[in-house]
Amino acid sequence: MGMLRKVGIVSGVAAGVFAAFLLLREGDTGRIPANVVELPAHYEALPGCEKQAFLWNLTESTRHPTLPPFQKLGPSQVLKMQLQSVLPKMDAKSDVAPPGWIKYLHAVGSVAKFSLEPVMGSPYTGLFRGTKCGLIRLSLTYNPVNGSKSEGVAPGAALKFFVDGASSANFSALVSLRPQGDNFNFFEHSLSNIVPPWSNFGARVVHKIFSAVTKYPERLGLRELGETTDTGQREAQVVAPQQVFLVPTKGVSALFAKEMHDVREDFHSLREGEVLYELHAIDPSQNIDYDHYSEADKAAVQAKAVHVANVVLRSGFVSSAFGDAGLFFRHQRFNDQ
Repeated sequence: MGMLRKVGIVSGVAAGVFAAFLLLREGDTGRIPANVVELPAHYEALPGCEKQAFLWNLTESTRHPTLPPFQKLGPSQVLKMQLQSVLPKMDAKSDVAPPGWIKYLHAVGSVAKFSLEPVMGSPYTGLFRGTKCGLIRLSLTYNPVNGSKSEGVAPGAALKFFVDGASSANFSALVSLRPQGDNFNFFEHSLSNIVPPWSNFGARVVHKIFSAVTKYPERLGLRELGETTDTGQREAQVVAPQQVFLVPTKGVSALFAKEMHDVREDFHSLREGEVLYELHAIDPSQNIDYDHYSEADKAAVQAKAVHVANVVLRSGFVSSAFGDAGLFFRHQRFNDQ
């Protein structure tokens, strides 16, 4: 209890500092760089669920009073993104963003708590065996609306799995680099940690930026999720999938309209206990040829995936300053598999 009390005090102070920082920047309509959020000295040693509680307090205590506008991704933003090193995105093993880090993609979104509930018979180790405490952030890559026109809806999800006494494991997933047109149902399609390349100018720029730090810019690794259980136990033999699909449950997908609207309102209507996604996995033994992976291949590849777990909400969604600028999800290089 003493440790929890200390975490609560430090969390409250950090939330106050973060909120004050945002007030000082009132009137700034650009992207907000991450402020310094001081983690307790013993943060990494905490049980995973206490780390979740610390970050959730920061998330809730900096709620946006009204939903902030989505950020556009124009030439100036693309240029600034090229000038910001993406090494921290791959190498910073922290749950909070490095000082000054700016999200140019997925700048605003909503965060919820989740647990991962394995399906009986799943062969995968580590966190795939089940996770009691995690955070999921849903967002769009950029502003989908220009005036009254749709620029294309591009959904994304980032998941953080907390581990007792060790760094969290993370992965992110997209429907595609190509937007899903003017369909505003965020849960219309599955998301994956591997997406086909796209020849669009913006996609080529992002590919070039991430090529500086990874051989496979359109692929994220999953091995670290198989290495350790959520209690911190190291696995003697790691068994992890090569690709996963977050498949929206039919009940969730059927709730929301395709017409133009703010998808965050949809997120906020979901409740604790909802099975948000089924996790379907592709084993490395499937030998998928990702070097020639295309949009036309996605359905056939997903058909080979096996249902191994469920992502279950353990809270409602919250849109907040810390969730947008401070909460950090690391990318694991695919060649670290």
